[in-house]
Amino acid sequence: MSEEIRSETGLGGSNRPLRRPVLGDLGDATRALMNALVRTDVDDDTIASAAATVNELAEKLNASHRPGAFNPVPDEIVERFNAYNPVVGKVNPFAPPMVVDSEGNGRATARVTLGRVHEGPPLAVHGGIVALMIDQLLGHAVAAAGRPGMTASLTVNYKRPTPFDTELLVEAWVTEESGRKILAKCTITANGYVTAEADAVFLTLTHEQREKYIRRAVGQG
Repeated sequence: MSEEIRSETGLGGSNRPLRRPVLGDLGDATRALMNALVRTDVDDDTIASAAATVNELAEKLNASHRPGAFNPVPDEIVERFNAYNPVVGKVNPFAPPMVVDSEGNGRATARVTLGRVHEGPPLAVHGGIVALMIDQLLGHAVAAAGRPGMTASLTVNYKRPTPFDTELLVEAWVTEESGRKILAKCTITANGYVTAEADAVFLTLTHEQREKYIRRAVGQG
């Protein structure tokens, strides 16, 4: 099924298409706006005019909202995940977005460049954003091992500041599997130096557990 016509049907069902290309363009434009905002030093009148324009646009976009609930169908979950996820979702302007390469053997890699919108300490990425990227890629590695699950624990060791406006290499791999428990590691490298490393424990979910979790999350069970 193509990106243009994949269903966004809710459990109550309105069968609206997920318009990835046009929504992705809007995500890119909003992402550019966010980066401009945290860098700008224009005069107050220009800022006030821009704020009025953004508020007007927000009002237009709020005229209709997409359904919040959806069928617990794997393909549909993946489609929404790829669109709206705050790390890899092209539609979500908060996402860089990070582009992931899952190798199918319990490993995943990504290259990503963050901007000042993700800044924490001076000239460095916020530690919470670092952990967010790590958690995201660990999930991809676990899924690449054929054991998708949810994070049970995550321990991040910050080795040095992670820079923005610099390409980052993020690598994650599964180290051990025991029953429902999966252990995995992740590193972030910038300019040849490891800036952060992490250990995580994931727990796999059965199909029934995933469906039950999703229905509870959307108030359907």
